[in-house]
Amino acid sequence: MSSKASSTCSLQNIKSGQIMTISAASACGSTGTIVVKDDSKTYATFNKTSTSEKYQYLGNASEVYTGGKNLRVEVNVAHSGLQIAIKAIVNNNNLVDSKGNTIGTVYVIAIEEWTDDDYNDYVITITATKS
Repeated sequence: MSSKASSTCSLQNIKSGQIMTISAASACGSTGTIVVKDDSKTYATFNKTSTSEKYQYLGNASEVYTGGKNLRVEVNVAHSGLQIAIKAIVNNNNLVDSKGNTIGTVYVIAIEEWTDDDYNDYVITITATKS
């Protein structure tokens, strides 16, 4: 028996032309895919193919956001033998320079795919700054 679940997190504070630095990691027994995309372009895809619960760095990417509609992170998780429900914590903060000007934003998305509420199952960070 295999269970599947997904979660989508909107990235509304990233502006067209900003450079996105994206990284992903995982510490859970499921396999999954993380995709950063808008309605017209995929910016990054990270795959977790092992069911090892050991911490895994899934990769990083740098892309310029071209301004397509509906910029988002999609997390799709598959786990054999159990029912899963994805819960997500999304935190974003402005990056502010020494003069108090907002120059970008940082998103941290923490995914829980089981019941232990450790929120380290999938962790995605996205930093967007002026190019």
